[in-house]
Parts: sequence; C-alpha cells; structure tokens
Amino acid sequence: MRVFVTGATGYIGNGVAKAFVRAGHEVFGLVRTDLGAIELQKNEIRPLIGTIENLPKAAKEAEVIIHCAYENAEKDQAAVQTLIQTVPKTLVYTSGVWVYGNRTQTVDEASPLEPISIVKWRPPVEQKVLKSKHKSIVIRPGHVYGYDKGLIAMMFEAASNGLLEIAGNGENHWSTVHLDDLAQLYLMAVEKGLSGEILNGTDNTSIKVKDLAEASAKLAHSKVHFLKLPEALKKFGPLAEGLAVNQPHISNKRAAQLLSWHPRRNNLLAQIDHYWQTWLAYNK
Repeated sequence: MRVFVTGATGYIGNGVAKAFVRAGHEVFGLVRTDLGAIELQKNEIRPLIGTIENLPKAAKEAEVIIHCAYENAEKDQAAVQTLIQTVPKTLVYTSGVWVYGNRTQTVDEASPLEPISIVKWRPPVEQKVLKSKHKSIVIRPGHVYGYDKGLIAMMFEAASNGLLEIAGNGENHWSTVHLDDLAQLYLMAVEKGLSGEILNGTDNTSIKVKDLAEASAKLAHSKVHFLKLPEALKKFGPLAEGLAVNQPHISNKRAAQLLSWHPRRNNLLAQIDHYWQTWLAYNK
C-alpha cells in the first residue's frame, strides 16, 4: 500500500512510518525542511516537502493517511478537515487516553469520555474522522515510552540534571505502551482493513507515577520533588493536568479482540534500568 504519514519525523509518527516500511509498504512522510527529508530517507521513508495546508500530490494519492502530527488544537482540527477532504481509502487519527480523564476503575473504548481540559477539543475531532465517508480508525495511545523521547525520557532528562519534579503527589497511575508495540497496532489495524473503530493503544498495565519517578531518580542519583498542582501549572503549564492524571487501567481489549494485538513490552518498571541505559546511549 501507499501510506502517507504526517508527523513522520516526530516520536510516534516516525515509529509508525518505520513499522510500515518494515512491513513492505511504500511510505511517504511530510516534512518542511531538507534536513528533515534526509532523516526520513535514512529509514527508507520517502520524504515529501510541504505542509498539510498545501499537500504534495503524492500525499493526496495515498491509499492510507495516518495523522500523527500535532502542534496545537486549532491546527489539528484544521489538519483533520484537510485530510478528510483528500478522501483516502483509510484515514487513521492519533488521539490519546487523556480523553478518558481521571478515573478510579477500568475503562475501555465503550466508556463515556471525561476529557481533561487540555484535550476537550479532541472527542469532536475523533467523531469527525469516524463519520467521514471512508474507512476511519481512531487510536488512543497511552503514555508512550522507548528510545530517546516521550514522557519517560523527559523524566530521565530531568533526573539526570539533579532534580526530578513531578506534577502531583505521585499516587496517580499511568497506562503506558512501548513505541514499537504501538506502531505495530497501527500496522495491524490498517492491514486488517478496520473501519469505524476506536482502539486503545495501551499495554494493559498500570504504573504508579511515584514508583516510576523514584526509580528514575535512583538511576540518575538525583532527588524527586512532588509539586502541588498550582506549582506544577506554573512549571509545566497546561501539560501539568495531563501529567497528574490518574488512570489505573485503560483496557486494550478491543484491539486484542479484533487484531489479537498483545503488546510484548509490558514491563517498563521492571526493566527501567534497560530503558535508562538506552536513553543514555542516545544522549552521550
């Protein structure tokens, strides 16, 4: 298939694009600079220089469009409208588990949404994608980790600088997923020909943020400081609400049922030293 990925130089988008390349598909990635084009070409992703507002012809001719790019709410909504109008055979939209908001019990794709304020705009965009005239899939990743980016990498970086500051008291839980497992979910959903589906991209585990922070600080020989939400908002801005979200269990049962998708890396806390060493290797 001819697959076009927005945000192909970004964390999730690059992982997804490489998964489709490895599976033998012809993959195009949208970039704005020659330097970005070189980075894509290194991974056999065909670079297309342009913008979503002015899509190159090859992007419009793709059988599959996977939207992973994100700058802000306004631009994301406009981008989705543009991509819908290209009428690909399949459109995949990247959302996130923050649309479920703070929870105390297990939630799945059928659970009512209670989005935190930073992503309140997302559910209507999901519905716009699902109601479009072609095959559509919405994927809601958990907290993505692996390699050199993502929120866990941000923890590692802060810890390596001597002080890891955490939004909230650390008693909240995150649902996580390794980048490679998440990319495989995108691939399987597209190759299976799913349409009208919402899939949670989580590894079915739950990690207490305090445990994750203390393990990271121990590896870096640093300290952890827990910030009350007003303090956290001053330091992290609106992102603080997402960092402090409590989601004990975001089920991936729909993806398991439809695709037999079972993440292989569901041991972040047990293997955190391994992921720390990987992050260090990227940052030497």
